[in-house]
Amino acid sequence: MNPDEAVNIIKTYFNENGNNVDVSQQRGDPFTAELANGYDGINVTNLGNQPFLSWDVFRVAIELLNKLGGTAIRGNAMNYRLGEQGLPLNSVEGYIANKIYRKNEGDSVFKRISPVANILVHVDICRHGNRVLILNQEPGWSICKTLSKQKDFLWQYDNNGGVEIKSGNIQAGFNSNDINIVIDHIYRNTQGVQLGSCITGIVPENSIGGILQNRSISGFTRAWCSYLVAILVSEGIINYEDLGRGPSRGIWLYPECDYLTRKSSDTADIAVNEEELDNPDAQGDAITSCSINSLNQECVFQEISNQLKEISNRIEATRAQQSARFQIQFSDINPEYSQILKKRIKDWEKQCSGSSYIYIYKANNKAELMRINDSYAKSREQNTEQRAFARINKGSSESQVLYVGSSHSIGQRTKDHLGFSSKSVFSLQIFHWCRELDGGIDLEILRFSPGTDSVILQSIEDGLWNKFKPMFGRQGQR
Repeated sequence: MNPDEAVNIIKTYFNENGNNVDVSQQRGDPFTAELANGYDGINVTNLGNQPFLSWDVFRVAIELLNKLGGTAIRGNAMNYRLGEQGLPLNSVEGYIANKIYRKNEGDSVFKRISPVANILVHVDICRHGNRVLILNQEPGWSICKTLSKQKDFLWQYDNNGGVEIKSGNIQAGFNSNDINIVIDHIYRNTQGVQLGSCITGIVPENSIGGILQNRSISGFTRAWCSYLVAILVSEGIINYEDLGRGPSRGIWLYPECDYLTRKSSDTADIAVNEEELDNPDAQGDAITSCSINSLNQECVFQEISNQLKEISNRIEATRAQQSARFQIQFSDINPEYSQILKKRIKDWEKQCSGSSYIYIYKANNKAELMRINDSYAKSREQNTEQRAFARINKGSSESQVLYVGSSHSIGQRTKDHLGFSSKSVFSLQIFHWCRELDGGIDLEILRFSPGTDSVILQSIEDGLWNKFKPMFGRQGQR
């Protein structure tokens, strides 16, 4: 998350709630926080004679979380000096003390972590962990790591099949045509393609950086290629090998089927139909035309089977920790109701911080299904406010389930779906199509305990999606 975006979220929250907010703590009574005179920060009631927290305090806290991949220890200023084991420079408390208050190693530090962390949690930017502060994934965005430096960044699909990318101050994008050119290039060169993402110097013309630098992509630098191929790897479309530094080394990219075969045997035999590759009309088939000899098939498919059996056994042993159900009438939905419902869900959410959630939106009036589908489609097509509506699934117009999804911040995600959050976050945008409809929807939420494997959660979500065939929204992370 961009630090300035975080500050804007805090400002907006306080402006919408009368500039004066009661903030819960993990321990002890709530404290009060209010916008300072001049709106240059926040005054809090739990810091004695030093109540002021500037916006830069929150900016550097987010800066640190971005640097550390989204998780940083809180830091203990009560029992340790700066730089000691309990208060390292890369703790939230220590980083703020060093960057904002100019404290050096060995100095004592005034404790500010409680109001800073709890305000960030209160406005849904972060969540509490065990002695750590965790940056929430932005709704609609997924976290990915670059292949070489393992640097975290955010990405999401846009409305047209392209991708949007955020990394610190970098905002990049590739349209679907650029992406397809990259995928096709990799599948045409089954012996491997170099990444070619270095910013300076010359890269091979056949590398990804080499072919993309000749296209008219606004603001493009070759460094962007690192993000795009990392997304393609995370989506299971391609694979890679890091050969280290030096000429003809670095990151090499391969078709997914080529990677599986090379893993299973040094004598892997992959054949791509050259006639199909040479025929432009057959490009769609070329990507799926890889063949694996019978010996390698047995090895590879057995490995895949074992992995799926392990996942199946773990899913069977998994149980939701708790569930909740909220009934929402279309006629009740407005900005004030959105805040009330979000608070109810947030209060339930705070009972077990760090949990993960899978949720289902279900129409409670079967007679309204056709009108729901028509009203949604009409609003999505007209879309004068340029809102990011979830996609409409073909063949699911009679499904009573409208949406299946997951989130680490279910209160905020509910506000997204009601239609009172950022216009760019893909969601149901319910308020903007439901006002002439009867009935309402039921929101059913399953809570899974902290530490539940993301692979298991994704498999459960995908299974529910396949079972109910929801009217709107794409399946899982696909």
